[in-house]
Amino acid sequence: MPYGNMMAAFDIFSKTLHQIVMMYSRGDSIADFPKHLDDLLAARGQAKRLAEELPPNEQNRREIWERIGEDSYAKCTWWLALAISAGMSKDYIRETLQLIGNAGQDRLLDRIAVALGDTNRPVASGVLYKQYAPLLEALDGPEAKRTAAVKKFLDGWYKGSRNVYWHGNDKGDDTGYMGYWAFEAALVVILFDIDDTSFRDNVYYPKDLVTHARARATQAPAPSSPSIAPARVPAGQPCPQSGYWFTPAKADSRRHFKSGDVFPDIPDAAYGTVLWQWAADQG
Repeated sequence: MPYGNMMAAFDIFSKTLHQIVMMYSRGDSIADFPKHLDDLLAARGQAKRLAEELPPNEQNRREIWERIGEDSYAKCTWWLALAISAGMSKDYIRETLQLIGNAGQDRLLDRIAVALGDTNRPVASGVLYKQYAPLLEALDGPEAKRTAAVKKFLDGWYKGSRNVYWHGNDKGDDTGYMGYWAFEAALVVILFDIDDTSFRDNVYYPKDLVTHARARATQAPAPSSPSIAPARVPAGQPCPQSGYWFTPAKADSRRHFKSGDVFPDIPDAAYGTVLWQWAADQG
């Protein structure tokens, strides 16, 4: 059942993202997130591949899963925030933006994508969902204006998200409560270098995510650090460096390769060119 397989793949993506959010809520080290973020990218890549495999008369059924609805908007911005804080590679971010897609649909998401390197992306004229308007205002202007805009977003974040799937999950038993975190705010603060002093104590602000990102950015690389392998290598080419690699063309593909091993192809993969990527977590 192709459509059922696609739905299951999107469900795996969502559950993997929720696992990472719960890890953050539990107080796990953000340094431990990269392996799970690799799994997240692979899960979303599999969902895309299965969507491409839908028969022609069912291709229209994928739109509800791939468009930027309120639920998926939150998931996309959370994913980017977690990836940026954890220090995922530029190639990882590029793959993520390609999978998110929806260029030219929402000005805030487009501006974020441009800041992350997607400089040829068309930029929409406005936001899709009005609760994100203050975050858009925070991207430009004097520092005081930008700070005030993020604070305004945080103050109205929970109420403004009442139509999003996780809202109210803290009420009752077995409701899927993960913790309430405005990861969208952290993403904007990190990318656009906004002073968060005045709102760091907001109960919904994931300040540890921002602290980790900024500490990582200021750390000088150790002079004795070995050079890392190329970020992506096509299937059929030899592995340039021993370690763990994965491909977004297949879920749970992370495995250890020795230098000189030939990266395998994924038969019938609709993902496009099968590229093997150096895994951020080499443990």
